[in-house]
Amino acid sequence: MMNNGPNSGSKALNQAEGLARLLSRPLVVLTRRDFGERFFGASAFGKLLLYGVLLFAAVSASQHLDTLPLGGFLLLSFAACLWHQFVIWRRNYRGEEWHSYYSGTPWLAEVLPLDEFKIKQWIEPILWTALGTALLELSPALGCWLLFSGACLGATATLTAARERTKLLDMMDAQIEAKNMRAALIERKPATETQGFVISVGGMKPQQRETLFNRFTSLYDRAREAITTQHTQTGRCAVCSAWNIADAGYCGNCGGPLAASVEEAASIQPSQWRATG
Repeated sequence: MMNNGPNSGSKALNQAEGLARLLSRPLVVLTRRDFGERFFGASAFGKLLLYGVLLFAAVSASQHLDTLPLGGFLLLSFAACLWHQFVIWRRNYRGEEWHSYYSGTPWLAEVLPLDEFKIKQWIEPILWTALGTALLELSPALGCWLLFSGACLGATATLTAARERTKLLDMMDAQIEAKNMRAALIERKPATETQGFVISVGGMKPQQRETLFNRFTSLYDRAREAITTQHTQTGRCAVCSAWNIADAGYCGNCGGPLAASVEEAASIQPSQWRATG
């Protein structure tokens, strides 16, 4: 039975990306160093060797192509994989900490005044595909492999860059939302005053918005934001623990004094936030 669910396309894309990474690995092991431990896995080595053996056997069986250069290249790549595994083992043995998913430092980074990610995304794929094109007449099997693997390398580097960009944007959005939660949800300020963060509340009543504000904003963040807000004496009451937005220096709920510091406000047990202005 065919799977036509909403996740089938995503799974197919992930599988295609995994295959592209596998086919491009014989290239990166020859042009990079200092890989992370989880960039190479036991299953990846097994698949790499299997694909190499199958491709080598298939081309050899055709009796139309010279497979010696391709076989030598695959063996050289596999030897490089083993060396990188030894480097990873030695690093772990010494207790050195290293990001386990790091995709390696390009050797070209030592001679080219370019960013590492630009080298991975553009320079390496272009060089490998250019080399494959040049070798097509001398060794069609090796030339085709380098062309296809170079294209896979460029595709995976582009996907990685897009994924990292998404992570950075998510972190930036989270910081903006935490900073402007009160202004967007309670005060209903426009996007020009909330760094583009707006919340569609529909027909929600002010009390419902206050409840959401209490639920999604931590006590410490609210205290820090309230106390550092300019032109408004805002804080948490030291008596009833109510949050206040008022120009007066006392609690609009019970008349008590407002907390004077972040530490003092954060030490008070949380209670329902109340807007007094």
